Amino acid sequence: MAKDAYIGIDLGGTTIQYGLLVTADSKPRHCSSLPTGKGRRAILEQFAEIVTLLGQAARRQRLRIAGIGVGSAGIVDPENGKIVGRCPNISGWEGTEVKRDLEARTGIETWVDNDANVMALAEHRLGAGQGYDSGLYITVGTGIGSGIVLAGKLWRGAAFAGAEMGHMILVQNGRKCGCGKRGCLEVYAGTSAFVRSYGQGLPSHAPVKEIFDRAAAGDKKAVAAVGKAADYLACGIGSVLELLNPEVVVIGGGIAAGRGYLAQVRRRLPEYVTRTALRSARIKGARLGNRAGLIGAALLAAEVVK
Repeated sequence: MAKDAYIGIDLGGTTIQYGLLVTADSKPRHCSSLPTGKGRRAILEQFAEIVTLLGQAARRQRLRIAGIGVGSAGIVDPENGKIVGRCPNISGWEGTEVKRDLEARTGIETWVDNDANVMALAEHRLGAGQGYDSGLYITVGTGIGSGIVLAGKLWRGAAFAGAEMGHMILVQNGRKCGCGKRGCLEVYAGTSAFVRSYGQGLPSHAPVKEIFDRAAAGDKKAVAAVGKAADYLACGIGSVLELLNPEVVVIGGGIAAGRGYLAQVRRRLPEYVTRTALRSARIKGARLGNRAGLIGAALLAAEVVK
């Protein structure tokens, strides 16, 4: 009898990552990526092509595609599989009926959720949060995404717009954020904050990596830039710890991989949270890397089917 396999698709502003997940072994197969198409129609066609490609791979291994999961940027209504809120990095994507369209094209049941939520689901089930009942999952890069798991389940909020930690306001009337507000955490702890704090003299390619390299070599400006951004993230995490008191905080993304960054966040946390809330929380680095999104998307489908 054929084993069930689930397709996971992780849609980003520049790249679509995809793969197959067989929950019996919990390791993604046939993982690959392609540049994100321009516009709604092109992306939906790419999704259908991915399903065809992975369907062929599954048949060769005597696997049965039992469901499709999609993680997407933007605010997502998972009940209807529709993009219902802002998605600034993908032009024309808001309003897309992803579930309806993909099911019509493929005949396979499809589930859709926010990309940070599926990342959180993956890390909670199979990564650094495995074994915990509650957790805060953060990805730090150009922006700051987050997902929250409470009592073993994703917490999405009343209008599916919850867990947007990157858009907590830390500085009243602060710097303008891409969301339209001022003073959001994302502005003070994302990529732009590192570059702005350091100032001139950075390469245009991978400037944050260069900052971490210079900090490791003792460059005082670089050390200060890393420390300042880590301090803001610690402040944001401290506020969430006081509000939700999760068992684990998992931090991933390109910036989190920087040398010494997690240690700096941990060191600053006691300034922003009571000892009781901090004592019960484990601060850990993410384990699943850039495949967390496609793994979580596949799990989204697998958990519903089961």
